[in-house]
Amino acid sequence: MARCSNGVRTALALTLTLAVGACGGPSIELGVLPLDAHADSLSARLLPLRTAIGDRRVVLIGENGHGVGEHTRLKVELVEWLHRDLGFDVIAMESGYFECGHAWRRIENITPRRALYDCLRYPFQHAEVLPLFERIAEQAGGETPLVLAGVDPQAQGFDSEPRPWATSSYLADRDPELARRVAALDSALFLPEASGGLGDAVYPWILARGEEARAVYEAAAERTTGWERWVFQLAVGWVDRVATRARAEAEGLPRPPRYYELRDEWMARAVVALADSIAERRKVVVWLHNDHARYGDFEVGESRVRSVGGYLQGWLPDDVFSIGLFMGSGTIADNSRNERTMRAVPSGGIEEMLGTTGADRAFLLLSGNRDEAIRAWADGERPYLRAGLDERSLVPGEEFDALFYVESVSPPTYAIPGG
Repeated sequence: MARCSNGVRTALALTLTLAVGACGGPSIELGVLPLDAHADSLSARLLPLRTAIGDRRVVLIGENGHGVGEHTRLKVELVEWLHRDLGFDVIAMESGYFECGHAWRRIENITPRRALYDCLRYPFQHAEVLPLFERIAEQAGGETPLVLAGVDPQAQGFDSEPRPWATSSYLADRDPELARRVAALDSALFLPEASGGLGDAVYPWILARGEEARAVYEAAAERTTGWERWVFQLAVGWVDRVATRARAEAEGLPRPPRYYELRDEWMARAVVALADSIAERRKVVVWLHNDHARYGDFEVGESRVRSVGGYLQGWLPDDVFSIGLFMGSGTIADNSRNERTMRAVPSGGIEEMLGTTGADRAFLLLSGNRDEAIRAWADGERPYLRAGLDERSLVPGEEFDALFYVESVSPPTYAIPGG
């Protein structure tokens, strides 16, 4: 059934592409996905998307909130399709760079469930993502593995407990004193207070010792190569981010936009490293929030923050492709796993248009689409619900190359099966 702006639903036949002008608006064609897509069916239906991606090496897959089970399932299907059909060989999560890389290095000796918990932050620990980790583990010793990675420089608390031991081991044979200093800094900056970190005391501490910490991590980066080098490079970014917040708090000011922007800048740097600097040229799928996946700035309070997609569009303009995910109705979970009921989608907005087909799942290709109605719609500012709760607006064609939609959503399952 089609959803119209006046609330009336009109029957439409579901085919591979659908004209959605039944509500008096422009005729726009959407690709319709079956609810449970087999690999061959999905490949056929996503052929226009495959053509649009072409030989680009970085695909950003967003999500409109981290607590949407149906988005997680859809993203797993898209990651597996990109790996199988387009040769993407790295899946980089919006989670700790060290943590996910450390899990990957041990993937053949730990269970997929253990790898999931070691890699993913609390909001991402969904049972729906376990099949992806099972595929990663199955393929790890093969000719075309899907490499697990992270991009986030920030601390992950108890998930980071192996870090001081592991990072010091990278340096132990080359510079024992530098290894000792790195372990001490990692304990202070990356672990929670309950396991030896500084907690909120890190902010006055960083004002006194931030330059020293930065110099130590830079020295460690110079003494290492490849993935290990970037563990320390991102630690430099973490020091800079904590110092930015510490200076503001010392002056009684709120967190500045640069505090948030540094995270996106360093996540983008990590993506470039994974695609280029670490292992020659690779094709990377990046799993993150719509705010980070989009090309334009996003809102944090009253500030605007440059996104991961914005940085990558500037650095790799011919290599990046961004996909935004939206949903029509249902219940989501916030980052603390509290369930929240979605508001009614705004009239004339992104969700309303994407929901016109009445299909469970659909997608709309924006980049390279020659249809005048699609271009006209994509070039206009459209309202949408961020995380299904807060009305915002954006220009779809300026922010994403394609949009995916799930009609009805529910929270993910946080009880992950397995050993």
